[in-house]
Amino acid sequence: MPRWPSKINSFRNGRERSPNRRYFPRRLTLLNFAPVSMQARSRGELGDTTFASTTTFAVDLDATTADRLNVAGTLDITGATLNVTQLAPAAATVYIIGSYGTLAGSQFAAVNGKPDGYNLDYNYQNNHQIALVLAASVTPYNTWALGPFAHALTDTAPGADPDGDGVSNLLEFVLGGDPTVDDSHAILASAVVSGSDLVVTFNRSDAAETAPAVTVMVQVSDDLGTWPAGNDIVIGAASDAGPIGGTNASYTVTENGGAPDTIVVTIPNGAATRRFVRIAAIQP
Repeated sequence: MPRWPSKINSFRNGRERSPNRRYFPRRLTLLNFAPVSMQARSRGELGDTTFASTTTFAVDLDATTADRLNVAGTLDITGATLNVTQLAPAAATVYIIGSYGTLAGSQFAAVNGKPDGYNLDYNYQNNHQIALVLAASVTPYNTWALGPFAHALTDTAPGADPDGDGVSNLLEFVLGGDPTVDDSHAILASAVVSGSDLVVTFNRSDAAETAPAVTVMVQVSDDLGTWPAGNDIVIGAASDAGPIGGTNASYTVTENGGAPDTIVVTIPNGAATRRFVRIAAIQP
């Protein structure tokens, strides 16, 4: 159950309301009578909320979840001290501890108990959220996996395929897909025969190139049973006229501004009577 302060005065609407009633006023000033904490599962949002000077904003967290204060209007943390208590050692990549419409004050007046290795982000992902973020976890893939997508991403593991479209989350990240909907028809590579060459075309998101970059490669097989490492065509940041690897391949990279790059790989058939290709991605 949510924990409420021992006394709440709503000065701006001219009335003091009972602390025993659970309500979400339009404007709220919190006085320094007791720590203020709201569970992540609490429903509804507060209106304009001000933490007066020396007020404590108390957050309990465990291995996966943390208390969260939701404010629909302006949240003023100028005078607040953030006190974090670990009920179990922090293990999550991100803990969202607050949300707001507008933030007044650039940071808490003081912070106590912040878990080692975590940073405070006062506008996490530009989503008007205050978050504790594990510093080592801030990779392009992890940032992407937080969305937004068409639906909630229920499994953020790189090898998972929660939408069941046959494309892993990591490949969705590389190809510019949505891991919560079946969009494989729109993002998978195309392959056509052009003269004596097999030409493979696909997109690569700019985020996949951001350090630490994902290794993207085209793998080639003559029988679908074996995929010789010597045939791998690793795609770099710029075009490569080849010859590359055992297939004497080449590729071009076309930059498209903020949109994903267009990658075109040309693989000579040589003596092969047939070729099979697939896109692979490896996270560092």
